Parts: sequence; C-alpha cells; structure tokens
Amino acid sequence: MDKYMLYQVKDGEQTRDYRYVPYSLLQKFGLNVDKSNYELTYTCGLSDDTTLESLFTKFNTDRPQDFKGRSMSVSDIVVLHKNGEDKAYYCDSAGFVEVSEFFKDNENYLETAEKSTEQNYNQIDEQINNEPPEKDTITVLVVEPMQEPYTKEIPKGLEALQNEVSGLIDITYPFAEPVALICNDEGKINRMELNRALYDAEGEIYDIVAGPFVIAGISGENITGLDDEQIKRFSKHFQQPEVFVKINDKIAAIPTKPSIKAKLNRLQKEKDGRDKTQPQKPPPKQEL
Repeated sequence: MDKYMLYQVKDGEQTRDYRYVPYSLLQKFGLNVDKSNYELTYTCGLSDDTTLESLFTKFNTDRPQDFKGRSMSVSDIVVLHKNGEDKAYYCDSAGFVEVSEFFKDNENYLETAEKSTEQNYNQIDEQINNEPPEKDTITVLVVEPMQEPYTKEIPKGLEALQNEVSGLIDITYPFAEPVALICNDEGKINRMELNRALYDAEGEIYDIVAGPFVIAGISGENITGLDDEQIKRFSKHFQQPEVFVKINDKIAAIPTKPSIKAKLNRLQKEKDGRDKTQPQKPPPKQEL
C-alpha cells in the first residue's frame, strides 16, 4: 500500500539544534539528518494527487483531527512510500530537499572503532589518530544597537550563534573577504531595534540589520573565528552606532555616540550570567 509518513524532530535539549533549521545550515555546521533525532507523528494512505506541497498545506491549514504533532515546518521529514520504494524529503525554508541519508545508519564500523580509541571526537574522520584536541571556541565580533563592537569568545556551533542574536540565525556575506554577518532571521518581523546599515559600492544603504549581529570568519563551509586584523578592521567599520531617519522619502543613517546605559545593561547581564555559572569560591588550582 502506498502511503506517506511525517517525521518531526523530537522535543528536548538534545535535539534543539535540529529544530526549525534550514537544510543549508545543517550542512554548514556539519549536522546530519539523523533518523534517531525524529519521531513518527503521522502516517496515511497516499493518493494519486498527493504532493509534498499539498501535504504542507494540509498540515498547516487543514490538519487531520487525529494528528497530534506540530504544524509542518522547516526540519520536518516527509517519507513517501510508493511502489515499494521509500524516499525522504526535508521541509526546507523554500520547498523540499530529498535526503537519502535519513535512511542510513550514521555510525559505521570504522567510526565506532575510532570512538573507542580517539582521545577526542574532533578526529572522527575514518582515520585512527590521536592529535591534540582542537580549540572548541571561536573569537567573534559582536555588534549591538547603540554600542561599540566588542570581541567575544563563544563555543563553536549553531546554538551559541543563536544565543548571541536572540533567535534563529540568518547568515549573509556582505563583504569581499571571507567573513560572515550573522543576525536574527526574524529581527525586522519582531521589531528588534535597528542596528547598523549595510552599504553598496556607491555608498548607498541597501539594507539595515535589526537586532544584535555577529561578525565571524568563514573557511569553506565552516564558521570560524576572526584573526586580529579582521577584528581591528571590522571594529573600526562598525565603530559608531547609527540612528535612522527618513529624509525626503529616503532612509538616512546618522552616526551617534554609544549609549552608556546600553553598555552597562550588557555588562550587568554578563555578570549575572557568570554569577549563575561560577562557584562562589574558586576551586584549588590543579596542575597536570
């Protein structure tokens, strides 16, 4: 019998990085479409006129009464079982992407052997080696509204970037050199405070970033830290906060002084975070 199955990412902290994430970002951060992260939430017979698009509409505007899952959204998987063959499709930010890896066992025998012998998992690469572990943080430049840019050491991975921009991320590449501007994907929709303007080659504003954003390095498909020269250059580029006014039906960016209040609020927030995570008395130093 031909049928379709809807899989959705399981609830919980362990699968947080996989929920509502576009497929391109999964690839950028080296994450797999792993069936073990999903649960089957609905299955039904497949009619001749059923399409992926019609299923998306069905599970958003005309949900079956016996369906207990979430409305279909980015990161969901639709499996079509037709003529004895299964094909899996990832619900992306625009359309669907076929993901044959959904059916694969993501841990092969060599990977299992590596995990039992490697000193650290950063070398799970089908070669048994015991090199020193890579640094698990990156240095980025954080730019907040009404503040001067500041550097910050953050953990690698999607979750840390989401924390910095307070939500789902959008990655753009507005500069000629290999750096990324990472901002809140829904900053303007959520009416976050306007931050800095982006300018074209003629010096005209073509976009305004809403909410905090991060400047990070890129290497191939990976997000990396900035080097000292990049930090210096982009700190100068975004040094002055901007306010925006409409003049003759045109948006203009007016450089302004940093807000002392905004900076104090940030420092207090960072202090509160440290107070929650650090013990009152530091543990004794230990030398290896």
